[in-house]
Amino acid sequence: MFKVLTCVTSEHNPVLVGLAGLICFLASYCASVLLERGFSSKSAARWVWLVTAGASGGFGIWATHFVAMLAYEPGVVVGYHQGLTLLSLLIAMLATTAATVSKSAFKGITADLAAGLFFAAGTAMMHFTGMLAIEVPGDTVWDQSYVIGSITLGVLFSIIAFRMSGSESRSFGNKLLPALVLTLGVVSLHFTAMAGITILPNADTVD
Repeated sequence: MFKVLTCVTSEHNPVLVGLAGLICFLASYCASVLLERGFSSKSAARWVWLVTAGASGGFGIWATHFVAMLAYEPGVVVGYHQGLTLLSLLIAMLATTAATVSKSAFKGITADLAAGLFFAAGTAMMHFTGMLAIEVPGDTVWDQSYVIGSITLGVLFSIIAFRMSGSESRSFGNKLLPALVLTLGVVSLHFTAMAGITILPNADTVD
């Protein structure tokens, strides 16, 4: 936990971290509202709302990741591979759409588990694909314990968030709480994973 906090406070721009968190919450809240609208709709309209919720939520989660990466200050010049960066966006949108559709297609705890797993798996794949897109003058080394911990946190928070979402009730709290929990899951996954990364200069970059 201490290493995660140190990673956030000493290796990231605090203003951009705050912006990333805000984007994540707004995207999660928007997806929660659209998901609720889907549950209160019928036939084709229901699926339009669900896909819209997934696509918009996925784009927002990807934007969260990208802004958080812009906040990352590893002490070396950082570039981004365009193809892998766009692939990470596609993964986020498809996985979040699969999560919202699963929430509707299944019932009870099965729906929550499927939606949470799709969302967390997609967020993790998006994150690590985005990390592969980073071009730095060195070698990237990962601490597997932090990687596993980040994915575990993402899964737990995602399942809880989807368990709380999808109600046909239009109360503010029924949309706010799932958004907050989902935001916590995305942020926890991102920064726990980032705490496990070390960039080592390679021989070609050392004078």
